Amino acid sequence: MILQACRTFRSLTFASLTCFFAAIVARGDYQFSTYPNGIALTAPNALAIDQAGNIYIAESGSSTIKKISSSGVWSVFAGATGQPGSANGLGGDARFDFPQGIAVDAAGNVFVADSGNNTVRKITPEGLVSTLAGTSGGGSGAGYGSSDGNGASASFRLPYGIAVDAAGNVYVSDTFNHTIRKITSSGTVTTLAGSAGNSGKLDGNGTSAKFSFPRGLTVDGSGNVFVADSANHTIRKISANGDVSTIAGLAGSFGSGNGVGTLARFTFPHAVALNSDGSLLVADSSNNELRKVTSNGTVTTIAGATAPGSADGNGASVRFNAPDGVAVDAFNNVYVADTLNNAIRKGMIDAVPRITEQPGHRHVYVGQAVEFWVGAISNFSISYQWRKEGIDLPNSNAATLTIPSARQTDAGSYTVILTNSLGTTSSITVVLTVDRHPPGDFNGDGQSDILWQNVGSGDHGLWVMNGVTPTAWISLPVIALDWQIVGIGDFNGDGQADILWENVGSGDRGIWIMNGTVPAAWINLPSIALNWRIVGTGDFNGDGQTDILWENVGSGDRGMWIMNGTVPAAWINLPSIALNWRIVGTGDFNGDGQTDILWENVGSGDRGMWIMNGTIPAAWVNLPSIALNWKIAGTGDYNGDGQADIIWENESSGDRGLWLMNRTVPSAWINLPTLTLDWRIAQ
Repeated sequence: MILQACRTFRSLTFASLTCFFAAIVARGDYQFSTYPNGIALTAPNALAIDQAGNIYIAESGSSTIKKISSSGVWSVFAGATGQPGSANGLGGDARFDFPQGIAVDAAGNVFVADSGNNTVRKITPEGLVSTLAGTSGGGSGAGYGSSDGNGASASFRLPYGIAVDAAGNVYVSDTFNHTIRKITSSGTVTTLAGSAGNSGKLDGNGTSAKFSFPRGLTVDGSGNVFVADSANHTIRKISANGDVSTIAGLAGSFGSGNGVGTLARFTFPHAVALNSDGSLLVADSSNNELRKVTSNGTVTTIAGATAPGSADGNGASVRFNAPDGVAVDAFNNVYVADTLNNAIRKGMIDAVPRITEQPGHRHVYVGQAVEFWVGAISNFSISYQWRKEGIDLPNSNAATLTIPSARQTDAGSYTVILTNSLGTTSSITVVLTVDRHPPGDFNGDGQSDILWQNVGSGDHGLWVMNGVTPTAWISLPVIALDWQIVGIGDFNGDGQADILWENVGSGDRGIWIMNGTVPAAWINLPSIALNWRIVGTGDFNGDGQTDILWENVGSGDRGMWIMNGTVPAAWINLPSIALNWRIVGTGDFNGDGQTDILWENVGSGDRGMWIMNGTIPAAWVNLPSIALNWKIAGTGDYNGDGQADIIWENESSGDRGLWLMNRTVPSAWINLPTLTLDWRIAQ
């Protein structure tokens, strides 16, 4: 069973990814149990699973489509129990007649082989039922046929199987016509393979091939269609160019033997589903078994035995009774429509632990939390051992490894070793790299830059920094003199620093959404009283989005806007602190991946910081004394060590310098080049 291996924040942009994805699969025995408890079913024939984990069941015995939500809650999704018919409509107003096949596309639309009506039906995610192709008339009455065409001009004869590809094409096993049909998203029906009314066992291209009562089918990402050719007791493949071949079983010979290709035997296989490793799972109905066919045609029995029954358990101890449907979800759980047991059975795909890595997402930004997570496998005890580059980590045998702050020192190779209750071990090594994305990086070189504003002329510009050295000056567009820069942050989640503005006269506020060093858009912020001023930015609630700090210059109250992009979503009051203390900067100073707050006493010149636990101050740290005429003017990471540094400005002389910080302790002083006194650092 594949299990989700990390949590993401609500915006799945590259800038907000805060964890590495991994997954585990267990291999070996297949454990099966009835799923879920308490659901009443009558002859479930087929099932399909959407991307959210909801299960849809074609229940022929009640002529309905049932749904089991990802949390295990079941309902009648469409149709009315025990009321067969052919009506379109919403949910319970629709009618089906002996539905046999079911499939779901990426958008959540459900497609049904409505066998007794000789039609293919479509159900939207909201439950609205329509007829995609075919004309209703009953299996032995008017309406059945084998005509190609569009929509109602096409005809079928007792279609049993259905599948849908990524492009929205629907494939149908037109069982009593012995053909495989294809329906485009616009409803145009053509015969893909087989000859209507002519059963047989020939391989070949398109209509030169022959099938005998084909049932379930599935389609892979390359457009290959796999068919349970039931009365031939074989598994067939139709390639994207229409070539039909037999990949397992021998036409006309039935049995339950394992083997490769034609040496294997099936007895009326009714359904196929693709496994995550590219193999096929087969509901071998008359053998009461679940079989597996690998890409080279090797067939094995993974659950069940030829004797019918209803027992849960592992492998050969499992008992099915005429299983007609099979499906695999995104986590590699297997579900079987155990038709004559009137049940859905759920299996865990293997017992020996194997870890697979989901694509990408192994880069994180400095200051963001990183989490590796492997969940427990049901029915098996799993122990975990985390190691970094060969060294056992302290949280051995824990399912979670958390790196609080993604700094360059956190980069490296991480290995998780899993051992299951059978004593079998498996491991995977993943490499964590850390993308440099410090605050105030406007040119995208991974280094903090410095914003300036001229208090006389109102001009603004920035120093493009190479570490602690300015390498270029970029002038910013002119904005009126009463507008001042009051903060920076990434507000639209594009990974680029944006600029916060405040009008000192009117109290209006807005954001320049930046494209590198060029303003690309202006966003107005909601009004707030004039005596409130913006004093800092940071991600305080850990959702990967920049929030805004406020201070009331009259009362000394402080609070923060928790932001959802460029929109305030909530207000958080901060604890009281004396009025002569003012917020002068933000940054992650203790390396826990959370934004802290810098304070300065405007009377005494004392400085300190609130070490924050989310939106709550957790500790106070005093900073060393520095002369009163030096003021904190900004923060950033200027030496590339992943830790926040502090910029200082001498209001009398105009001198500027940097404290390079070792967490909460200054480790070095760097003088910055001289710039005229009327230019002030603005971040």
